[in-house]
Amino acid sequence: MNPLNWKNLFLLSLIILPFSFALNPTASIDLPIVRVLFPLTFLCWFFSSLFHKQILLDTRLRFWIFSFFLFFCAISIFWATEKLLALNKLFFLLSFFPVYFITYAATSNVLFRERLIKTFFFISFLSALFSLLIFSLQFILGVDGVLFLASKTSLFFLGRNFSAMVIEFPSWLVNIGGKTIMRTFGSFPDPHLFSLSINLSLPFAFYLWKKTSKSIYLWGGLICLLASLLSFSRASYIALFLGCSFATFFFSNPLVIIKKYFSNFLLFLFLFFILLLVPNPLTQRFTSSFNLQEGSNSGRLEMWRLATETTIENPLLGVGLGNFAKYNFPMSSSDSPIYAHNLFLDFSSEIGVLGGLLLIASLFCPLFVLRKNSSALLKTIGVAMLIFIVHSFFETPFYSVRVFPLLLFILAIKTDD
Repeated sequence: MNPLNWKNLFLLSLIILPFSFALNPTASIDLPIVRVLFPLTFLCWFFSSLFHKQILLDTRLRFWIFSFFLFFCAISIFWATEKLLALNKLFFLLSFFPVYFITYAATSNVLFRERLIKTFFFISFLSALFSLLIFSLQFILGVDGVLFLASKTSLFFLGRNFSAMVIEFPSWLVNIGGKTIMRTFGSFPDPHLFSLSINLSLPFAFYLWKKTSKSIYLWGGLICLLASLLSFSRASYIALFLGCSFATFFFSNPLVIIKKYFSNFLLFLFLFFILLLVPNPLTQRFTSSFNLQEGSNSGRLEMWRLATETTIENPLLGVGLGNFAKYNFPMSSSDSPIYAHNLFLDFSSEIGVLGGLLLIASLFCPLFVLRKNSSALLKTIGVAMLIFIVHSFFETPFYSVRVFPLLLFILAIKTDD
């Protein structure tokens, strides 16, 4: 008996993830292919484990805390006003939770773990290249031409229904200094999720470069960084800054790094100050983060206020998974992209304060166990998790078929510590 090789299927699922295409089994259903591949991989792993009489399960604290968080999500259905909304959200979370099990089992093998990490980085690199290609086309076809092209490709990547909603509420463009610019987003529905996905791969690019001394990882990481910067996502900028600051402290003595790469450090400083002093879209976009009167900033603050009030009014149970929008905007449709723009406020308002705290604790677990003498891989995971946490203060990335599996993958990686 030889069950389908679940490790190869897992690699395939990881490779497809950024470019996941959607099937339309019915006119009203968009079915991303990874929502089929990951559960299939889990079943193959499970039956293979039974056959070999060895089921590897994670016993670390993060697994149990995250499992209890999902339990709170499940029981909130009982008091949710819109139970169908709650069930849809729960089914989404549970359909991807198997990624945690197969990642932990796969990364228990050191050689296969390195293969998975390299695959994760290279597929992120290809995603970055694809986004830069689309971005560059605006200088040839014009913004309207690229918008038309993106609306057609989104049918393939997102499905008929989701692509229609994305086109109705687009975030592909940004106005900087009175000029409309197309942002990088690749195969993703919006630049914010795209930049988060790319940013999560950057610590692993540095890890692979330090481990192998191969410049391909350094240059690939720089291209990924460029793609992330051109998303013009301010949440991404803040997350990257704090993540880099954290990495500098934990990976080694900053003075040692500066001394070893002094010429590169001087070049970086020169380019950094040029970026600050010469007016450009990147710095203009970043400084607009502090303009509380700017449209998206004021709108985000208003949603934070509503989510905080909802949490205060329903501290123990919340309003039910997926019911934040209906609670605050009863006339809104189930497809309206209304959320708190803060992952932790979203869940605390929907499943209660305790459920929200469980989520926070599970994401911080890789940071809690960090020490100066921790392995390079554990530090890399810690930096990636910090990037995710900071970005999540401004977005709710859990319900992305391209980002949520990545979070579970990074959270579940087994290290030698």
